[in-house]
Amino acid sequence: SKAYYFTVIGFNAITNTNSAREATELTMVNLSADSISALLPSSPLQGELLIIDENGVTVSNTSRYAMMTDLSEEPFVHDIDWKDSAGIVSQIEGETFYIACSAPNQYGWKYYWLIPYSGIMNRFRQFWLLTAVIGSVLCFITLGLVSKLTFSINQPIQVIQEDLATSKESLQKA
Repeated sequence: SKAYYFTVIGFNAITNTNSAREATELTMVNLSADSISALLPSSPLQGELLIIDENGVTVSNTSRYAMMTDLSEEPFVHDIDWKDSAGIVSQIEGETFYIACSAPNQYGWKYYWLIPYSGIMNRFRQFWLLTAVIGSVLCFITLGLVSKLTFSINQPIQVIQEDLATSKESLQKA
């Protein structure tokens, strides 16, 4: 298993002494990619972040693309119309993805979030199924309540009809 590490270097102050620039304090922090991922909030939608520079070259390493891969010829890099939306549905290596993209930053980098379309559609199917089940249950409950209400309203009317029929028979006999 590969482990990726990122190094953050910070200079506290730089002074000019004897025409030489010297760092008065230096801080270096090494962070593993796993520890950075653990700090980020997890998304219910599985996907991967891809960072591409203005020339279409990846500046990040993902499970799908190695760092410094030229993606300038990939359709999804150029298909996003910034006037209408910042996301498209596109095919990558035969798999359908919803691709969300940020506007270029000060370095010309664009951040692409590749989300498998099947994962999004599964969420919609789950939502639709849940809605159908809840709707069906509510329909059956409503049907039961309407039946009970109809019976409870109809029963006293039938009792009155029976009493009237009995009274009519007794009056006719007398």
